[in-house]
Amino acid sequence: MTRPYSINAIVSKLQKLGLPFEKHLARALVALLTGKKISLQHVVNLMPGKQNAEANRMQLRRCLDHQELDLEVWARAIAALMPKGAWILALDRTEWKRGKTTINLLVLSIVVYGSAVPLLWTVMPEAGASDTDERIDLMSQFLQMFSAQRWKFLTADREFIGDKWIGWLCQRGLDFRIRVKAKEYFLHPDARDLPAKDWFGSQGCRCKPHRMKLWNQWVYVGGRHLYDGEYLIIIGNKRCDLLSDYRHRWKIETLFQALKGRGFDLESCRLSQAKRLCGWFGFLAFGFCWCLSQGAALENESPTKLKNHGRAPMSVFHRGLDWLSSLIACLAGRPCLRDFEAALALLDPTCHPTTLPARIPAL
Repeated sequence: MTRPYSINAIVSKLQKLGLPFEKHLARALVALLTGKKISLQHVVNLMPGKQNAEANRMQLRRCLDHQELDLEVWARAIAALMPKGAWILALDRTEWKRGKTTINLLVLSIVVYGSAVPLLWTVMPEAGASDTDERIDLMSQFLQMFSAQRWKFLTADREFIGDKWIGWLCQRGLDFRIRVKAKEYFLHPDARDLPAKDWFGSQGCRCKPHRMKLWNQWVYVGGRHLYDGEYLIIIGNKRCDLLSDYRHRWKIETLFQALKGRGFDLESCRLSQAKRLCGWFGFLAFGFCWCLSQGAALENESPTKLKNHGRAPMSVFHRGLDWLSSLIACLAGRPCLRDFEAALALLDPTCHPTTLPARIPAL
């Protein structure tokens, strides 16, 4: 019988989600949420059990190299923890430097609980924007795994534009809310052909009543003039409040902040080989999903009191992370009484040597 407060309790849950190597992943998950850092070095040092850090490192690398731990396995496990029904999707890139190498990920996420959860991703071979084929491949994977019934609409920024890309979405009847550049020309049914900014020069409109032609596609357009001289121009293939729907895109920025400097410090990840990095990012996405779900559950039971400026003192994700970390921290590490007593001895000033070992230079 599985003890309720143990690593094995986590293992049993991962088994039900169809994740392979569940014992190793459960131990790594405890280490990730305890240390709150995705660096492999940090994780292997906090993994529960008697194995040393190097043995843990080799185990995890073998898991990441194995063909059984692929993108679809992670995506289906994460999707099982998401709300039922159609999803609002957000597409964006995140990149960081590893020495002279730029790590570049194209990420499709589900907008949920005031943030977004990574669902599918690909490691791009070069820095910079994705091309149309890379986007279409990622969207095709989504449709093969989850079908168009789980697709409510897709949001994306100005980087994700182009006639082939928009045409692909329109041909398949996939709803989207995508920002375009203000200099793009729109053809009105009355034959007026003007740049986007000219259609919204004086006042904004959440959605024009008539479709206009862009890149040989008839799309609905909404937009407004921003205070800094910029324009917010949104296109979609359905008449709706395009501007409000597009605001969901910002949740993927919240996600990236939580994965990087304000959370798990993704940029400290030293993996660069595509297969390992893809699997390790899946492990991180799964851990993030658990934290966000936990935070949402806590908010549902006891909503956080807002501060005077109207914002919460912490995000839903951080509330879940802190709660889980406090719960499972006692499971992390390698218990060893002898080593613990030796470490305690270093807190006794009478036990310290008067001279340093020869191989350690003096200050």
